[in-house]
Amino acid sequence: MKRHTVLAMTWLLTTPALAVNASAADIYLFADAGLAEPDMDTLDRRHQRMAESITDNGGVALRDVDDQSAAGTIGVGIQPFRYLALELAYYHLGSYQFETRGALTAPTQQLSSRTVTDVKARGWGLNGKLLLPITEALNGTFTAGVARIDTDITAVTTHHGAVLGEPMSSRDTVEHHFEDTVGILGIGAWYQFGAHLGLRFDYRYLGGFGQSDNGNDSDLDLFTAGVTYNF
Repeated sequence: MKRHTVLAMTWLLTTPALAVNASAADIYLFADAGLAEPDMDTLDRRHQRMAESITDNGGVALRDVDDQSAAGTIGVGIQPFRYLALELAYYHLGSYQFETRGALTAPTQQLSSRTVTDVKARGWGLNGKLLLPITEALNGTFTAGVARIDTDITAVTTHHGAVLGEPMSSRDTVEHHFEDTVGILGIGAWYQFGAHLGLRFDYRYLGGFGQSDNGNDSDLDLFTAGVTYNF
């Protein structure tokens, strides 16, 4: 388990011990939306090697990378103390795509190929949020916790063309599913409008979710803005 995951779990496990001593607590709902930027170097390098293999054999290759995605969270929180909140959230961490297209023309063969890798990530997270007062209504925040992330990767490769005058066509599909426990660390700001409505901004770093079957993983930066509703 990565060090940042251990640190986040240690922080998270200390907060319930404090919270159970509170006689009253505020409960709130929240919804955040924004942008996710994962670091998926393993998949990117795999597509680079595909393109290099095509060009090394005299062909032409093009690559297209979509490594940013809309993302967000929804959940429920409880604030047992003025400076502490606990949150349970569903994380939608986006969809990403890597595509490599190639063509090879030679006296004995004319081939075209296309490989598309789709990545989808989502999960559940539990975190503590420390509120650092700036004014009566505005707080800076520090977030730490853990999340259980599911990542689905589907790679589809198709070949079309002719070899020695004989037409050929093929389609191969490879699927991977990863389940990872990752650490969450973040900073942000929370502004409370009256008794019920709040506005907040968060940056969260998620420690790493599955990216390949060789043990490599992907860190992810999540930037969001959202609203809270206190009951």
